[in-house]
Amino acid sequence: MVRRPPTVFPWKVRRARLRWRLTQAGSSAVEYALLLGLVAMISISAISMIGRSTSDTASVLGETLERSAVPAVPDAPPELPCEPKPKPKPKPKCK
Repeated sequence: MVRRPPTVFPWKVRRARLRWRLTQAGSSAVEYALLLGLVAMISISAISMIGRSTSDTASVLGETLERSAVPAVPDAPPELPCEPKPKPKPKPKCK
């Protein structure tokens, strides 16, 4: 006697596919949420580390500039325009 494979009804296949999709959709949403949380934690830690190192560098640069700055000359006389030309002397009048 030859055994035949069990008969599969199309509605059972559709129901099984639908059940599989519903269970997979829930797990993929959880996986995406976990990945999003991981990416957020990595981003926040990277930004905070970069911010600290940038702040330290700016502080060192500011201190160096303050030490090497040339002080302004106090009470410097204002710049004068060119000296005016002297007026020519009038010619003496003949009598």
